[in-house]
Amino acid sequence: MVNRWLSAVVTRLGWKQSVSVAAPQPRVPDPIQIDLSDLAKNLWLPLNVDFMRIEVAPEEGQANDRAMEAESDAAQPGDTPEAKEGASSDMPPNQSRSVSQPLRPEGLQSSALVRDLLVPYQAILEAQRVWVPILEMVKVLEQYGHCPSVVVTAPEKDEEHSDLYSIRDTLARVTLKEHTHRVTLLAMKSLKETYRDYEPLVPKMLMAALGHDLGKIPVFRASGIYTMGDHPAVSAMKVQELFAGSDIPWLKESLDAIRGHHRASKDQFDALLRQADGRARELEVAAFSKELKVQPWESWFSVPRLLELMEPKINQLQRGGRWSAISIKDTVYAHPDLLLDAARRLSAERKVVDLSLIRLSDREKALRRIVDEVRRADVLAVPIGEGFYGRSYQIIMNNPRRRNTLPPRNYFVPIKLEVFNVPASDLEARKSGILQIVVELRAIS
Repeated sequence: MVNRWLSAVVTRLGWKQSVSVAAPQPRVPDPIQIDLSDLAKNLWLPLNVDFMRIEVAPEEGQANDRAMEAESDAAQPGDTPEAKEGASSDMPPNQSRSVSQPLRPEGLQSSALVRDLLVPYQAILEAQRVWVPILEMVKVLEQYGHCPSVVVTAPEKDEEHSDLYSIRDTLARVTLKEHTHRVTLLAMKSLKETYRDYEPLVPKMLMAALGHDLGKIPVFRASGIYTMGDHPAVSAMKVQELFAGSDIPWLKESLDAIRGHHRASKDQFDALLRQADGRARELEVAAFSKELKVQPWESWFSVPRLLELMEPKINQLQRGGRWSAISIKDTVYAHPDLLLDAARRLSAERKVVDLSLIRLSDREKALRRIVDEVRRADVLAVPIGEGFYGRSYQIIMNNPRRRNTLPPRNYFVPIKLEVFNVPASDLEARKSGILQIVVELRAIS
């Protein structure tokens, strides 16, 4: 009614009708719902980790606790899916599994490396301008870290292949990402225990620990860009590439630590990385056995038992005229490798894993440790200086024709004959061949 009247007035006045009725509003579609976990997994987490400072940043002291948890958790096979699958049989683990197939390809949760290793130290990482490149290292581990934690591409060219040969198949069941996570936690724990003012060294250690095994990733070794040599060298090349263009004063030192993490070093920082790597390996081996455990040296090592394991080898001639120990008068002269072999057998008896007894590059370190225990037990026939594990001797024989067949210097550990609890006459009766014409071991100063 009103509309018709208004239309008539407008027409009579000669105006154009400009009043229009609004078009109906379109129907608003239903909102799209996305699960938060999917959003975090596919978009949020890979590209933005700042939220973790608020959401899941560890409380003060919690980062140190994670390093301790890394030790206890690794020794409990039932704590992780990987360990549950791998601990179903007694030691040794299944050696028939191909080393190219890690036991659990899923590895750690995708945020674990960032949560445990980066977020607690974000302030110092940003202050030293390494937050972005270190985050790139983590992304590399997230993308490629599901491979085995041992080299599977041309392994014979890698120094670790022979260094850890006896436990290689076991370690292949641990993913690279898991191993790196554990090593970095342990390295950070040791860093804080060793240096009073440790904070400036945090970025340097994180770079070294996170990058120390990147050279094991098959795609890098097979690409042709990197050499097929030892993985530490390949790792250093990859880390240097990730930090290209960064002006970091300690970059070379961190790269040197990566290159040398399988060799003994007098540098304290380098030694911490190597120790963390070895400790992680011990925990990983123990995690795959119901019986093996990691224990402090002093809790299981026994000098009396060591001597019992050595005694059957005294005056025993082996193939090729070789021998490992000889008794002369009141002294038994033992080759250092006899002590090392006895210590390995002792650790097997006590069901303890100690990497210094397994890793070939730790031979001298292990021998010094063993001889230190022998020295403290007061069973050495002649003093051996601190830091040494034997003395040099010249072998004197009553047959002049045979003298030139032996090296001029021979290294032995002199031990009191009486501590073996075997009569000297019984030991003497064992001698045969060349052992019967050896009359003296003359010390060489």
